[in-house]
Amino acid sequence: MAPRDWIAAAARFARGKPRRAAAALIVLGALIVWMWRWGSHIDTRPPSQPEPAQAAKDEQPYLPRSATQPALTVGVELCGYGPLPVRDGTPDIPKDIETAAAGALGRIADELASRSDDRDRALGLHLQTISAANAAVDAWVHDHGQCADGDEACSTAMFAAGIPAKAAGEQALARLASTTSDPEAYALAIQSCGRSTAGDCALLSSAQWARIEPDNMIPWLYLATEAQQRHDRSGFQAALTRASAARYSNMYWDSLSGFIASDTFGAQPEPIQPLLAIQLIGI
Repeated sequence: MAPRDWIAAAARFARGKPRRAAAALIVLGALIVWMWRWGSHIDTRPPSQPEPAQAAKDEQPYLPRSATQPALTVGVELCGYGPLPVRDGTPDIPKDIETAAAGALGRIADELASRSDDRDRALGLHLQTISAANAAVDAWVHDHGQCADGDEACSTAMFAAGIPAKAAGEQALARLASTTSDPEAYALAIQSCGRSTAGDCALLSSAQWARIEPDNMIPWLYLATEAQQRHDRSGFQAALTRASAARYSNMYWDSLSGFIASDTFGAQPEPIQPLLAIQLIGI
């Protein structure tokens, strides 16, 4: 399966089962952060198996049981918070952690957007865009409820609720990029606008990115693709020639994931860091 097919399959799964996908990502994020920071303290010995009576004693359900409710077990330790309940193999994400992580993302975005550096401002505007879109989707879910598994029409409507907020943020980021010489800020705006040429997104171009950063292969490859779509053979060959002479290739996809190593991220409360990290990597 090609990488883009994997991505499409993952997106379909996330749309169809958002809670399960989020829970799986929380576990992955917790493991990544834990291994990153405390990997040298990992105990590689196999865990001992508790006696049945002790296992029952150690079980700590977070919700009352009922005849229709599957048993809860504790299987994931969230640093700074405590054990998380696991239902049917999937950790239950505490609502207060979700809310706190969403609020932290918004505060970080506002703080970055207020800085004078174009790169930090661009990153902040990009995060504000995503945070606003997520808030719009959450409001839709509050009004309409969660989509049932496999309900594509509902999932489409849910994500469409965030489009206006995302479009507004894209315009602010595009306006900043149209006046900057910072390549990372420009790349973030290009990626945020995507194929849109509405409003200020029309001010952006692969050609301008290539002028700002001529040693980066990526804008030249964009230009080659655009020339090919126009059936411009000479333009296509010229762009490929410049791409082959470029000194490096950088899409700046790590602008957000790399933020996890920053002091600003490290200052956030420990329990929300795994979920916040997953939000940043997911963006």
